[in-house]
Amino acid sequence: MPHTKKDTQGAHDKKSSAHTHKSKPKKDPTTYQGIILLNRRGNGFLLHAGEKITVSAKDLATAQHGDTVKFTIYTTKWGKGADVREIISRRKTAFTGVLRKQNGAYIVLADDTKFNTPILVHDGFPSAIKEGDKVYIDITDWTVGKLGGSIREILGTHGEHKTEMASILRDRSLVEGFPDHIEKAAESLYDNYDPDLEAKTRRDFRGIATFTIDPVDAKDFDDALSYETLPDGSYEVGVHIADVSHFIRPNDTLDQLAQERGTSIYLVDRVIPMLPETLSNDLASLKEKVDRLTMSAVFTFNKEGQIIKEWFGKTIIYSQKRFSYESAEAILDGGEGPFQKELLALNTIAKSRIKGRAVRGALELDSDEVKADLNADGLIVGFHHKTRGQSHRLVEELMLLANEYVATFIEKKTKVIGFYRIHDNPELGRIEDLRGFLAKLDYKLEGKGGDPLRKSFRKILKLAADDKAHDAIQVSIIRSMAKAIYSTTNKGHFGLALGTYTHFTSPIRRYPDVIVHRILQALLTGVNEPYNVQTLHSFADTTSAQERNAQDAERSSIKLKQMEYLLARKENIFTGRITNINGWGAFVEEQTSACEGFIKVELFPKECVFDEKKLQIENKTTNQIWRIGDELPIKVANVDMDRKEVDFKLA
Repeated sequence: MPHTKKDTQGAHDKKSSAHTHKSKPKKDPTTYQGIILLNRRGNGFLLHAGEKITVSAKDLATAQHGDTVKFTIYTTKWGKGADVREIISRRKTAFTGVLRKQNGAYIVLADDTKFNTPILVHDGFPSAIKEGDKVYIDITDWTVGKLGGSIREILGTHGEHKTEMASILRDRSLVEGFPDHIEKAAESLYDNYDPDLEAKTRRDFRGIATFTIDPVDAKDFDDALSYETLPDGSYEVGVHIADVSHFIRPNDTLDQLAQERGTSIYLVDRVIPMLPETLSNDLASLKEKVDRLTMSAVFTFNKEGQIIKEWFGKTIIYSQKRFSYESAEAILDGGEGPFQKELLALNTIAKSRIKGRAVRGALELDSDEVKADLNADGLIVGFHHKTRGQSHRLVEELMLLANEYVATFIEKKTKVIGFYRIHDNPELGRIEDLRGFLAKLDYKLEGKGGDPLRKSFRKILKLAADDKAHDAIQVSIIRSMAKAIYSTTNKGHFGLALGTYTHFTSPIRRYPDVIVHRILQALLTGVNEPYNVQTLHSFADTTSAQERNAQDAERSSIKLKQMEYLLARKENIFTGRITNINGWGAFVEEQTSACEGFIKVELFPKECVFDEKKLQIENKTTNQIWRIGDELPIKVANVDMDRKEVDFKLA
């Protein structure tokens, strides 16, 4: 509800204005190289020597978001700017978009919100095409002011479910399905699969209590857990991971496919697996009541719950039970069920690990997941919120444990550069922006990196636990941080507060885990490392980019359904929560779909003004005040499917 003046809490989003005018610029003739990043308004920036240098739209010279360019720097009384002098390489040269008619000519408006220049259709114009169709177009002419191209493919009618999902995939060069020769290669793996023969060279866990815990609709099972009490009262916990590297060998047909894809993709209505389902959902998957080959991290705990021994190696398991998160949760909550003793014991370990993470200062950034409900035609019918319970945390903690210990083992043993999952310290500029934001919410952010900054994050999140602005604060902290990536240089993991970390636990859906399995096995057997330094460098860069591309596709598919949901309910009154405020208006998240939109300041009563110091919108006549975290009744003002933007208004 709106506040009155007597309330004291404030809120934030300081909007910096980009200077796009030159006044007697002082030019530096030196040419530099960098990757240009664009915002939705068409202005860009380059990072150079730790500075963010603005590039106005007129200085872009057709450079687009993600392009590698050569540029020069100029200085005016407003600060530094840059001129793009040459395009070294394009992030992409083909785009999906909607065909429109403008001034007697056909143009394509790209779906990519960072590409805001109309593309003139020069040739390749199919006779069956019509205005409003979604197309895939190659840009063949990059002349400034005359961008043009040739239509490669008609995807379908704009707005239809199949068309829009195809556009999301095509625009990111993501491929669905597998060629026949790939399917045959996967099927041929059965010919040489003999678990009994393999058992002779592997540690056998088939007589140990073993089970999987996964989403109820999961089809591929990467990981299983085992638990055994030893005669001296200690106990052994096994984290067993599908041995994908047994089935795909370096640079064979399936390995090349996995390299090309890098990751499975989870869209709102489908999963696009990294590997054919013959392998991902069957032969490598740790299915219930069948023998399966695994790579395992096995930990021995003493009676006090301390790890006294670890073991890594190839194993064979027999999963006796397939739990869903919900069925495991019911047992952890006190219900009856199979493997109750083992589940409760593993949960005790997980709780201890969670406490240990808190002691070392790891961040706890937890929130409910919003899932879209679709009908048989892919149309959105609603949303539901999935809460993370004890069963989720149990699995998560044991996977984190395996990843940490495998990374540490490899780092100690390897003779070549390692393969890590790193999470670097946040950029100083982002931290200073966050510091100003939090100050307006009456929270003091301390530190600039490492332990001091992490501890300050934890302290603020704890203090804000009951604050209505808690979710907005958590999101602002997440957005201030660097993205986790793969690297051959170990910089540690900022969020987890770990000095060494990798990805080992999901080789069915992540190629980096396959790489780590191969490195681990080579070290265990004493053979030569499977990769040289240059190859690992390349894999780190490529798999990080593939992950970002997949995440972007996943988010785009969710955003599509959020907008469809709101567009079909324009007359409904929703509950919104303010997530940010600036001089242009308020960002608001609709609570059912979790879709963020914007209420323009002119849609508030005309007596309202923006108070930047307190980060609030105030009605001078009624003394009503809107702040971050406030709930308010809203209606849909506009849904722009092309620009992926939603505008709300007060209800």
